[in-house]
Amino acid sequence: MERGCLSLSTVLMIFLLGPTQIVAVTDTVKGGTQNGEKFTKDGALLSKPTASHLLESLVGNYGPTTIRPVYNASQPTRVAIRIFVTQVIELNEREQFVQVSGLMRLKWRDEFLSWNETEYPGVQRLYVSAKDIWKPDITLYTNLSPGSSVDEFFERTKSIPTIVTPDGYVEWNFPAILKSSCQIDTLLFPFDIQRCALVFASWVFTITDIELYKDNEQKQNLSAYFVPNGVWEMSEVKVEEANVDYPCCPDPFAQVVFYLVLCRRPLFYIISIILPAVLLAVICLAVYILPPDSGEKISLGVTTLLALILFQELIGGSLPPSSDKTPIISFFFTPMVVISCTSVLCSVVILNLHHRGSHKPVPRWLRHFTFRCLAPILCYHRGPATLYVFNNNCPTRSSTIVESWPRTSAHNIRESSSDGPVSPQSGHCSGEHTRSNGDNSHGDGETIHMNSFCDHTNGKQCCHDRCVRELVSTLEKLHAVREGSSKTGDETNERTVSEWQEVAIILNRLMLLVSVVTMFSSITLTITLFLINGLMPKE
Repeated sequence: MERGCLSLSTVLMIFLLGPTQIVAVTDTVKGGTQNGEKFTKDGALLSKPTASHLLESLVGNYGPTTIRPVYNASQPTRVAIRIFVTQVIELNEREQFVQVSGLMRLKWRDEFLSWNETEYPGVQRLYVSAKDIWKPDITLYTNLSPGSSVDEFFERTKSIPTIVTPDGYVEWNFPAILKSSCQIDTLLFPFDIQRCALVFASWVFTITDIELYKDNEQKQNLSAYFVPNGVWEMSEVKVEEANVDYPCCPDPFAQVVFYLVLCRRPLFYIISIILPAVLLAVICLAVYILPPDSGEKISLGVTTLLALILFQELIGGSLPPSSDKTPIISFFFTPMVVISCTSVLCSVVILNLHHRGSHKPVPRWLRHFTFRCLAPILCYHRGPATLYVFNNNCPTRSSTIVESWPRTSAHNIRESSSDGPVSPQSGHCSGEHTRSNGDNSHGDGETIHMNSFCDHTNGKQCCHDRCVRELVSTLEKLHAVREGSSKTGDETNERTVSEWQEVAIILNRLMLLVSVVTMFSSITLTITLFLINGLMPKE
């Protein structure tokens, strides 16, 4: 039958339904669906896009998604990996893990997804669901170490389709939140630089199946993607490739390691911890400057000690309990705590000596140690005493002696002026002992000639120290006989109390000097270690 003639079924339908029904059927065919096919209002058949037919063809004939998409099984699949880190969410020093968010990209060639562009014109790329094709099982290794504090679900990604090109190359871009273990190095805290390694490798396929390498197509621009963090600043991202052997498998595994170099912002720690700690260390020295009679030496020392321990706990609470590398800043805090504890103990001893009283005199060894050894070193000068120098057998007054001898009998000596020797009329340079009032037993009004203590045969100046000692001893005996034992006892008690107080002052000054030297030594050592370790090259 010719194409232009009507069929028998068409004639019968016209005869039975009539013209009106025929028009309705014709409109339905032109604007609806018939036999599962869609038509436009003009009656043209609607067909699926070319990409849809291509996708159905590729996915329908793909096969199992666990088999590598290669026709030659001996040929490995090369997989490129890239990460653009966008934010450091958390770096937990105590639990030693890092959590970052970034943009990941995996790229490989799938021989089962290639097509001829001439057969499918206009299809330059195809979007294929990631669950319908083979994907490399690239895994973050650094969370799988035993004893890791990282959560079980360490890698969270969003299901995003892959992009396939006609030559079969598959590109999978997706955002990811990675939570990985990170070994913290707190040696230079709070000026430390942390290097966290993100190790990626295949979990099943060895290097004979998958060759993993870094994607050098585009380097990361930190300023364009990275979101600033208040504590950490990412200076750079280093990428290294390696082949690692494991005892389980004969062939090595290809790995790509991303090193995140994070620098801590130290301003917060300097203002809130280090600077107040240095000021407290200076206040700790003020414990020795506070007078013993104030009654607040021990209170000030204990308050400073508690404050230093508090700052040390603030730092120790944020650092991992590791003994591998002790923070250099502990070389400052530990001596400061020791100095504060020592200041409290020394304040107790100094207050005890200061209020010792006169019931027990100062031991001879302690007097010698403090007055003869420590006093000159600490620039402590006791009360002045007259020092006599014998020149031409006549006494003259010179400077003050180091040890303050009692001057209770000084009125029994007729001292000459400081301009020269005593005149002979004063009775001091005569060769005889002159007595007044004729009373020899009690020494009242007695004049003692100083040249009697000197060697007249020797023309040189005599040893004035020995002469003064013997002179003072004789005067004390004469004074004790004249004034009576009661008055001498009161003066002795006052002198004993004064000596104990002077011993306390000298020991307090000694501990102040030791504390100052210790504090500046610890500060110098801390700064030196920071400089040395900061300039040393890192591995």
